[in-house]
Amino acid sequence: MNQNENIKKEYAYAEFLMSRSPKENHDKLKQLENKSADRFRKEGILYDLYLLSNNTSWEGFTNISKTLSANPDEDV
Repeated sequence: MNQNENIKKEYAYAEFLMSRSPKENHDKLKQLENKSADRFRKEGILYDLYLLSNNTSWEGFTNISKTLSANPDEDV
């Protein structure tokens, strides 16, 4: 293992942010997220955006979309 790999492992962490926004702003927010993703990738940061849906969960797991509240006209 070289020194760079050691540094990457030492500072590796995951961060999850969740937000609720009106569905009418979906396209504008997606454009903003794409710009953010490009900037993070240039810095070597893995960045992904997901839109929650009301799919079923595996037995023994709770679907995160059921723990966050949103109005019918909002995305989480």
